[in-house]
Amino acid sequence: MLNKALRIPEADVLFKLRLFIQDLYHQIENESISNTSLTVYLGQTIHQNDLEDLQKSLTNHGLLVFSQFLCGSTDLSKAIQIAKNLPNLSDEYIPVVLHLNILSNMKCANTSSLRYNVDDNNDVLLNMGIIGRLTKIEKNHNNDNGIASIYLTLIQCENERSIQRMLEIKRNEIKGAAPFVSLIKLMMMMNQQARAEQLVQMIFDDETLKSDPNIQGSIAASCHILGAGCHARGDFKRAVELFHLSLDTFLRFVPADAVQLSPTYNNIGSMYFRQEEYIKALEYHQKALDVQLHSHNPNLSAIASYSNNIGVVYLKQGKYNDAAKSFDRALKILQQLNESNDPDIASTYDNLGDAYVLQDKYDDALTYYSKALEVQRLIEPRNPQALASFNNSIGNVYNKMHRYDDALVHFKRALEIQQEYLSSTHPSFASLYNNIGSMYYRQEQYADALPCYLKSLEIELMCLPENHPTIAVTHFNIATTYTGLGKFEEAIASTERSIEQLLKTLPSDHAEVIENRSYIETIRRKQMLKGLFDNNTTNF
Repeated sequence: MLNKALRIPEADVLFKLRLFIQDLYHQIENESISNTSLTVYLGQTIHQNDLEDLQKSLTNHGLLVFSQFLCGSTDLSKAIQIAKNLPNLSDEYIPVVLHLNILSNMKCANTSSLRYNVDDNNDVLLNMGIIGRLTKIEKNHNNDNGIASIYLTLIQCENERSIQRMLEIKRNEIKGAAPFVSLIKLMMMMNQQARAEQLVQMIFDDETLKSDPNIQGSIAASCHILGAGCHARGDFKRAVELFHLSLDTFLRFVPADAVQLSPTYNNIGSMYFRQEEYIKALEYHQKALDVQLHSHNPNLSAIASYSNNIGVVYLKQGKYNDAAKSFDRALKILQQLNESNDPDIASTYDNLGDAYVLQDKYDDALTYYSKALEVQRLIEPRNPQALASFNNSIGNVYNKMHRYDDALVHFKRALEIQQEYLSSTHPSFASLYNNIGSMYYRQEQYADALPCYLKSLEIELMCLPENHPTIAVTHFNIATTYTGLGKFEEAIASTERSIEQLLKTLPSDHAEVIENRSYIETIRRKQMLKGLFDNNTTNF
């Protein structure tokens, strides 16, 4: 049962046997049965594919790590008999005997010397976590009885520099405030989120551990790590559950206004924000901020971050003035903390621009977007994504101010920058080509607008769902441009495509469908009048 739980692994079994495992491990460490080298034999079964993989790694003297305790015998015939008698899971499994060469300075124990009767069929017990170097594989050993033999020499990790370096790197990657936290980080690295959650939940529910603040702190930190993993996968609902579990654990041993809770409050708020639950998001972001504001040693960087988060929630709620106030507070703190070319300052300027553009205060919005761009240009390493975004925002403001030439300059800059880091068919290009086309169209430069709209449509057809309404808008933009060029038949065809696209998601009596049908009549009238009055009208 123990080795199965270690091999799978089965978190519930391992948790119940944790004290036994610790005791057994230390017993083996303290009891060495020999000061000379010996060979221990283990009867096992192995999948044919795994045996082939081992054969391939043999040329590089591959290493095998055993995560479970190994029970073996110094009697080869006994190991062969065990291998023969083991039930195979399928015909693809074959019996095998492991020949383990144990060096004199390695720890192992005679089972008769242990307090536990581990296995009557074996007389040597090796500790979990040992590493063996492959030396030879024989697929048919002992008179061709179908039993394969795998030869390994067990190695001491401390004598292998490459292994020590690798272990040091991994230990640093999973380093936590406590061993349990490191274990959870390791399980996350191994893509074992579900098992990690199961293990954390068992310890959380264990009544005997609720009075231990160290264990409770480890649970809280582990829940936080698991929540962050769900956040990274886009599972915001599960993430907020885990962050709440982290909070509930913390509250077992610290007050609700403890400063270490502010990141948890903030993360809960962020998960509610991602689920568009803005009232709850604001509540928890405000808690995160309040905890810092009332602490003995406020973290100014955290306060600026939480103020920015609150401002973003206010934007979604349509409270633009409140948002601007929150962003302004964040900006003032960041300007005290950082150099002028700090990315957080650029981001906060951008947030202020959003708050003012939504209030139709275009001059103020332009000022802050321009400051964001100015700061971003000074930041190393260069962030083309941010540069493109800020140029696009400035272009949108100039468009609203009817300064189409200025807007065109910034949309083109955004396009040039995005071409540095995105594929030519990325959906972002469809929006930019549409923006550039619109600037040409508004200046009646129809010949320049048309290829931009056509390029936008080309990308949308590749990237967007077949029934996406934006495709209908682009068809209509193309139709109006053809009308401006006097190409009425092409305009009618594009309008009909727009209607066809709309009908994939809208009823035939929808206002937008009716409007597009009406536009076809407008085109026909223009076409008729052009035929009657061409070259006989006054240019104004």
